[in-house]
Amino acid sequence: MLEHIQPGGARPFGASMLICGSRQKDYYLYQLKPSGICVPLQAVAQGVNANECNTFLADQYKADLKIEEAATLAARCLKKAFGNTLTGVTVEVGICMASKFQVQDPTTVAELMAKWA
Repeated sequence: MLEHIQPGGARPFGASMLICGSRQKDYYLYQLKPSGICVPLQAVAQGVNANECNTFLADQYKADLKIEEAATLAARCLKKAFGNTLTGVTVEVGICMASKFQVQDPTTVAELMAKWA
């Protein structure tokens, strides 16, 4: 039955997910890890160069950031980790607001990255 297994019981096809939402005027961010653990966070990166990004976020993040400041911080974080390889195709941006979650199209992301970084 087990076709794919790694030494030590590691999961070779683990998936991680970021979940965000809002309730009244509070916003929530959770990271669902491959092990099934759900961790509440204020700022997090996942994927390639996540350690470097998370170190940057730990130093720079403040709980009272406005949306424009938070977006600028995210862009600076990505720019620090990836340099000039960022485009509207390689980066996805989603904005969690009280009434909706809006995923930005690649053209808008490219414009935002140029503006913010």
